[in-house]
Amino acid sequence: MIVLLYHLIDRFQQIYFGRNIRAMDFWGSFGVTIFLIISGFFAVDPESASCKKSEVVFALKKFFLRIWPTYMVCVLITYLLTQIRELPGRTYGLKELITNWLGINHLLGMPYIDGAHWYLTVLTAMFLVVLLFRIFGIHSKPVPYLLWIMMAYIIHCFREDSFLFGGCFVGCYCVGIAIKVLIREKGSERRKWGGGY
Repeated sequence: MIVLLYHLIDRFQQIYFGRNIRAMDFWGSFGVTIFLIISGFFAVDPESASCKKSEVVFALKKFFLRIWPTYMVCVLITYLLTQIRELPGRTYGLKELITNWLGINHLLGMPYIDGAHWYLTVLTAMFLVVLLFRIFGIHSKPVPYLLWIMMAYIIHCFREDSFLFGGCFVGCYCVGIAIKVLIREKGSERRKWGGGY
């Protein structure tokens, strides 16, 4: 709700009226941070075993079937509305629509049709990294997540707009994962995630 209100109240004003409601600036970033922590919390079950091939296929299908159909409809509606009534900086062609649908527009340096679905690129990248951790059976250990955060930070230093491996948002996502582990685990495993090696 915080992100939605930010876009309706402040972002809309910024894009189309050149105005900025300073009091709202914080809420956009805050909302995204909370959303990423919640997403991370539900991303990993620390007690689950490594993924088998059939489970990987099922996880991929579940993830994409839950998100992509709705996303494709939203992008299509935005595309059609901007073809009927052009919006400055928001009206794109068929090429942008197809690359947005396929989720490869960011990789090709093409814009997001609505300017806001960049979050799905980030979420997809982070889902794939966590799935890889599950395949190798390292999803319940803190070190891979720390290395992931460092790698994403290094990439971000050289290319700020890169969402490769989750971009600058990986830390928030990993905080959500750590909170879940701290709630579920006990003893030495909990101490590892809490920083007490």
